[in-house]
Amino acid sequence: MGKRVATGFVIACVLVIAFVSRMLTPYVFDILIGFLACGALLEMARVLERTRRHPYFEAIGLYPAVMYLVLYFAMESSYSFWWLLLYIVAVAVALCMVSMIVSLIFIKITREEMEKYGLQDKNIFVFICQKAWTTFQVLMYPGFMFGLLFIINHLPYMAIPVVESDTLYDYFLLVSIFAITTTTDTLAMLTGMLCKGPKLCPRISPKKTISGAIGGLIGGILSCLITYICFNINPTFHAFVESIHFPIWAAVLLGFGGSIFCQVGDLVASWFKRRARVKDYGTIFPGHGGVMDRVDGLIFTTIIVFFVGLIII
Repeated sequence: MGKRVATGFVIACVLVIAFVSRMLTPYVFDILIGFLACGALLEMARVLERTRRHPYFEAIGLYPAVMYLVLYFAMESSYSFWWLLLYIVAVAVALCMVSMIVSLIFIKITREEMEKYGLQDKNIFVFICQKAWTTFQVLMYPGFMFGLLFIINHLPYMAIPVVESDTLYDYFLLVSIFAITTTTDTLAMLTGMLCKGPKLCPRISPKKTISGAIGGLIGGILSCLITYICFNINPTFHAFVESIHFPIWAAVLLGFGGSIFCQVGDLVASWFKRRARVKDYGTIFPGHGGVMDRVDGLIFTTIIVFFVGLIII
């Protein structure tokens, strides 16, 4: 418990520094997102490898940087949101295709890799296609979600007129993502420990209870509501949310949807761990596990916050 508390304190400090720094520049937050993306992608790849699914680690390691560069230049060129989402997928497809071509060019190395995995009797083209498909899956989950975070972080700096920096709306979306995720996870754990009761999904995550899920849901709603009220003190933010018809009940719905998605993301990540028969995705955060153990709910919360934010504006 001591390690968990100490690590949690360090994580909280890093987040505070990142959010404060973002008042001056978005690029510090980009570094944080990039670090989380690289760690989560590689951890997911290693977990899938334990289930005898072999991805291209080189493509997975390159994806966050390549995706960021493509998104950055696309956002500077007046592309719509839908084009940006298409580019996130296109980068993943391109890296998978390049990896396949390289495997065919260096076919001798590919055969040695197959022997290493005990797959020398398998068709080499099938092996390459399966590696590419596994890689694409990792680049979409969790990679795609981090692309959404990059876009939200740069909303005021996009060439298309979406959100001005002085409205604080982009800042509100980012804070809401982390606030909903943190309170959902924390209150779900505390409520589950205190109230216990029937299990939520015993085959996937034996420790999660229905009471914990309800506590987490209430926490997610309250955190988004409090975040909205705090930001609404700012006259510019208040005027902007009034202009886009984003009342206080919309913040309640955002917290509700974000909390549900957060808990679904947690269960999805647990399902992958159970299939691979591992307790944690990694050990980078003592007492907390790996990066994916910390962001499994956050990346799903990002989906709902991103699309709700787009629909509203």
